[in-house]
Amino acid sequence: MFGRVVEPGEPIHSALSTFLVTSYNMVQVSAEQPWVNSRFTLDTSDIEIRSSDGFVFQLHRILLETGTGAFPGSDIETGGEIIDLSEPADVLGILFAFLYPKKQSDLLEHSFALVIAVAEAAEKYEVFSAMTLCSLRLMKFLPLHAPDILVHAVKHDYSSLIYAAVPCFARSPFINVVEKLPPSLIIPWARYQDAWKGTFKEAFETIYKMEDPTGYRDNLQCHVAVYPPDLEAIESLELLQASVHHPRATAHRFRCCGDTDSKKVGVDCKHVAMISAFLRIRIEQIPAFDKFLQAH
Repeated sequence: MFGRVVEPGEPIHSALSTFLVTSYNMVQVSAEQPWVNSRFTLDTSDIEIRSSDGFVFQLHRILLETGTGAFPGSDIETGGEIIDLSEPADVLGILFAFLYPKKQSDLLEHSFALVIAVAEAAEKYEVFSAMTLCSLRLMKFLPLHAPDILVHAVKHDYSSLIYAAVPCFARSPFINVVEKLPPSLIIPWARYQDAWKGTFKEAFETIYKMEDPTGYRDNLQCHVAVYPPDLEAIESLELLQASVHHPRATAHRFRCCGDTDSKKVGVDCKHVAMISAFLRIRIEQIPAFDKFLQAH
């Protein structure tokens, strides 16, 4: 059997009109035909699609035509040729099953690698019935796979996924994140991180504008000057937000400029309280990551 692989982004009907002859020497794989447990059968199938690992799906053109935006309609002749796709059988088997009138998989038992591959294939071939479920199922892989999920969400404009993924690594080291991002996201991410850096810099500058009639802060009796850097080093957004809302939990080791006993720690410090309140407001004012995407 002969055919050619359809390139990403290429309309499938254009590939059907210009077949090239290539030979295959593939290891046989097994997969379930997607029409199993539906009213459709092998006898009524009228188009064949082969996976990258050699499995041939016998499908029904009417379902491809009505359930997708990328496959050929019944008015386009295939000449009996098999259409070759670049995805493996385990991905296409799940994807094509969404086209048939039967109970669908909820994708809960599958690995992240398989779910994200199905999600990408659903977008590529415009299998609309699979898109939303894939997006919802990717949520369960947060925070572990947050950078990869963000890339998928931005690429296909899933705002709910973007909002869910970004907080999972918003405070992660810059290099660790950009190593996983495509070039198109690096500049927006850098600007997003600059907004965070500016917030902590402003907090640090605010310390030296505070009223300090006792002079204890300038004599280093108050440790509030190391409070913003401590907060900036926190790599969990959830923990950072908890810290600025409950500063005593974070600043318990700081001496207070309002107490002359240099050995006492864990007392309330008005400067720590003021900086915490300042940061709570400023953090809320940092634009969401998608705003930096729109400005890029």
